[in-house]
Amino acid sequence: MPRTSQLALVLTASVWLVAPLVGQVPPVPPPPPPVTFQMPVGASRDPNQGRVRQVPLGTGKISGTVVAADSGRPLSRARVNLSGSATVSDAGRGAGANASGGASVGRGGSIMVVNGVPQPSSGMSVGRVVVTDAQGQFSFAKLPAGQYSINVSRDQYLQTSYGQKKPNRPGTMIGLGDGQQLTVRVPMLRGGVITGVVIGQDGEPLMNAQVRAMRYTMVSGFKRLEANGYANTDDRGVYRMFGLQPGDYLVAATQSPSELSMDRSLADAAAVESAIAAALVQAASSGQPPTISVPVTVPTPGDAGPAGYAPTYYPSASTAIAASAVTVNAGEERGGVDIPVLYNRSGNIQGTVLSAAPLGAVMISLTAADPTVLAGQGLPTSRTNNDGKFTLRNVPPGQYTLNAYTVPAPPQPVMINGTMQMPPMPAPKPDDVPRLWGRVQVTVDGGQSTQDVSVAMQAGKSIAGRLMFETQVQMDLARTRYMVSLQNAPSPQPIQMGQMPQAQVQPDGRFTLEGVPPGRYILRASGGGGATPGSLPIVQKSAIVGADDTMDVPLEFAGDQDLSGVVITMTDRLTELDGTLTESTGKPGNDYTIIVASADTRFWTPGSRRILTTRPGADGKYSFRNIPPGEYTIAAVTDLEPGGQYDPEFLKALSGASIRVTLSEGTKKTQDLRVAR
Repeated sequence: MPRTSQLALVLTASVWLVAPLVGQVPPVPPPPPPVTFQMPVGASRDPNQGRVRQVPLGTGKISGTVVAADSGRPLSRARVNLSGSATVSDAGRGAGANASGGASVGRGGSIMVVNGVPQPSSGMSVGRVVVTDAQGQFSFAKLPAGQYSINVSRDQYLQTSYGQKKPNRPGTMIGLGDGQQLTVRVPMLRGGVITGVVIGQDGEPLMNAQVRAMRYTMVSGFKRLEANGYANTDDRGVYRMFGLQPGDYLVAATQSPSELSMDRSLADAAAVESAIAAALVQAASSGQPPTISVPVTVPTPGDAGPAGYAPTYYPSASTAIAASAVTVNAGEERGGVDIPVLYNRSGNIQGTVLSAAPLGAVMISLTAADPTVLAGQGLPTSRTNNDGKFTLRNVPPGQYTLNAYTVPAPPQPVMINGTMQMPPMPAPKPDDVPRLWGRVQVTVDGGQSTQDVSVAMQAGKSIAGRLMFETQVQMDLARTRYMVSLQNAPSPQPIQMGQMPQAQVQPDGRFTLEGVPPGRYILRASGGGGATPGSLPIVQKSAIVGADDTMDVPLEFAGDQDLSGVVITMTDRLTELDGTLTESTGKPGNDYTIIVASADTRFWTPGSRRILTTRPGADGKYSFRNIPPGEYTIAAVTDLEPGGQYDPEFLKALSGASIRVTLSEGTKKTQDLRVAR
C-alpha cells in the first residue's frame, strides 16, 4: 500500500492561544466510591505486597462478545483485561495536570501507555479482568465514568486490543459516562503458521535442528531483526512455528548441538585410523598384539572448545541480507519452507584484558560492522574471571568491535544458616569501580575455531560544565540535589557498559563527569523533585556543547581528551500543544494517531525529541507537553507502523497532508483538527 494511502487528510483547522481562566472555580465533584478488599485472617500471600486494594465503583457498564474474526464463532475462556482511569474534573486535577484530558507526551514529560494506548494522566486508575463464558460474552459492571482500553488474549489467537486496525497496533479508547452502558465486539485473529523440513548435508532430514522466525521491527528508529517464533525439528526433520503475527519473516535453521559431538567423534576416529595407517608396526612381547600410541587432546579448564554452526537462512543463505522473506497471513499455514542447512562454522573469541590498575569485573560485548545483517542473532556477551580472561562462544562470521568496560563485581554466594545463598547486589558507589574501557577489532571467518585477543584497558576522560536555571523561582543548589548523567544516543546496536557516569551538581552549579569512555551521548540533568518551590514543573531545555544541543545532535565523544564548557539549562516555561480531533460527521476522532514532527528535516532522526505521537482520548482530545519551541507539522494517520514516525520517507509523504504550526517557548497553543474520508 502506498504511504499516502494511510494518511487521514486534514480538512479544516482552527488555531487560538489559550489564556488561563480567571474567576470562580466550579466545585470539585466527589470521587467515585471505592470498594476495599481485605485478605482473610491467616491467608497466605506475598509479604512484600500491600494488604488493601481500592477499586473505584460507578454506575456505568461495558459488556461485549469476543469472536473469531474469520468465522464469527464466539470464543469462550478468553481473558479480557480492562484498564484505564476514572474521570476527574478539570478543577480537581491539581496544578501541573493536563487539563485537556488527553495524554501528555514529550521529553521531560510523563505518560502511561497500555499496549500502545496513552492513558489519562489524572484520576483513579482502574484495572479489572474477566473471562468470557461459553457464548464468548463478558461484562464489567459498576464502572465509574472514565476512559478505558480493552485487551483480550486466548490460546491459538493473537493478542487483541479493542479497535485496533491490525495486529500489534494500538487500540481505541472507550469513553464511558456516568450511568452509560456500552456494548462492544472484539474479533480475534488466529496466528499464522510456518512449517517445513530442515535437511542435512547428506540430503536426509535433520532431527533436533533449531529454527527461528525473525522479522524486522523499528526500535528507537532503527530496523532490527527480532525473533518471533521458535521450533525444533522432529524425527522427520519437520518443524512447525505457530502463533505468528501477519507479516514477512526470515526463517533460520541451526544444526543441533549434537552435531558437534558427532563431528568430534568422527575427528577422533579419523585420528586413530590415520595413526594406525602411518605407524611402524613392532612385534609385541609376551604374546600381546602390537600397539601404537595416539595422542589425546584433553580440554583444559577455560578452554572454549569447538564453535558451533552459524544459522542458515531460507532458502539456503549464510546471511540475513541474502535470505528470502516468507510472507504469512493471519490464520494461514505456510508450508514447504524447507531449509538445506549450510555447514558454516561460527567462531569463538577468547582473550585477556590488560591493565596497570587493579580491575574488578569487566563486561565484554560485541558490535557488528554491519548491524543490518547480524542484528537479532543474539551476539554473545561475557564477563572476565578473576584472572582477567573471557570467552565469547559461537560468534557468527563477520567483522566486529570488541568492547570492554569495567562494571561492579557480582556478589559471591555465602553460607547462611547452613545453606548457600546469594546476597543482594549492593548499589554501586562512584568510587567503587575504576572506570576503564578498551576496544579491539576482531574478524571471525569461521575457519579458525578460536581466536585469542588482548584488550588494553585505559581510563576514561572527563566532561565538565555548569547547570543553569531559567525559572521564575531561583533554585538553591546547596539545598536541592541535582544529578547530571549520560544517556547513550539511539543506536542500531546499543553497547553494554554497565552503569553510566553521573555526577552531583555542586552549589555553584558546576559538575564533572569522570571516567567517560568514547561514545555518542545525550547529557541529562534531573533532581530537585522535578518542580520549583512554587510547584511549577522543571524540565531540561538544552545541553549545549560548542554550537550543538546534544538533546538534538548527540555528543560524539572521542574519549582521548577532557571536555569542558558544557551548559545544561533547566526551565519551567513549558511549551504545550493540544486540541480536539473530530470526524467529518462531527464525532470525536479517537481512532487515529496524531503525529507532530519538526518542519526542519535535520531533526528527522531516530528517537528525536522533535517527533512525537499520541492517541486522542475517547473525547477526541489530545495534548503534547514540553515540546521544544519551533516550526512543526501536525497530521492524523489511521494506521501507523510502530516506529514509523521516524522514517524520513514517511514524514516527507506526510508533510503534504499536514498543518504547519509555530510553537513559542512557554506558550500553550490549541490546534483543533478535522479529518475527511
